[in-house]
Amino acid sequence: MAKTVTVRIEDDIYETFSRHAEEERRSLSKFIEHAVIQYTKRTAFTDDEEMREIAEDEGLIRRIKQGTQDAKKGKGRFVA
Repeated sequence: MAKTVTVRIEDDIYETFSRHAEEERRSLSKFIEHAVIQYTKRTAFTDDEEMREIAEDEGLIRRIKQGTQDAKKGKGRFVA
């Protein structure tokens, strides 16, 4: 079920958002929702190039494997 959220923004930001929403033929609400979803996708997930760099970093892979083994054994300190 959709939720309603109230956001307070400065006038200049409102005008910018409104202009972009109009250019994209979206309501202001849908524009903001779309922008937040795109931002979240960009920042929450790694892209192919970043994933390749991770996979090629032997030291990192070794530390991840060691950390996984330690976690299975209950070793270490876990911070949430």
